[in-house]
Amino acid sequence: VQPWLSGCFGMVPCAPLQTELCEVDVSECQQVHPGESCDLFCKAPYFKGGTSVATCPAGNTDSAQQLTWSPPECSFDCPPPNWREGYEWTSKGWQCAKGYTGEVELDCSLGDNCEVVRAVLTGCQEVLRCARLRIPKELDCSTDVSDCASVASGSSCTISCKPP
Repeated sequence: VQPWLSGCFGMVPCAPLQTELCEVDVSECQQVHPGESCDLFCKAPYFKGGTSVATCPAGNTDSAQQLTWSPPECSFDCPPPNWREGYEWTSKGWQCAKGYTGEVELDCSLGDNCEVVRAVLTGCQEVLRCARLRIPKELDCSTDVSDCASVASGSSCTISCKPP
């Protein structure tokens, strides 16, 4: 009588990690052996953040076994937009250039594969001089508006009576 062994299976790597999270780089997790782990990263250059770990269970014998993992915390870093008149880059970030006013907003849109579809600056408006003050003809000979010929935005002028 010859001894017969049964119930033993060869250990195999877990299934390659796949995710719909386009910001996570899973390239190191394509062949993880039982009891081993791999690192997950935020996908450069537009995502920044930490790393996390994916692990294949020790003694794994199922090639369809999924890795145990949680995604790293990634933040989106919008690329520099096309520069537009009225905006300037400073050590504090984007701001309205001299002669412009408003609150700068950087609008970034991502496509399905995390590609930047749009990076646009908005929010700054050119500061214009006020229109010349026009008064009714019947007040023209009694009202002095010469101080109001060219008034900057946010400034004021004085209207006075002409001497008789």
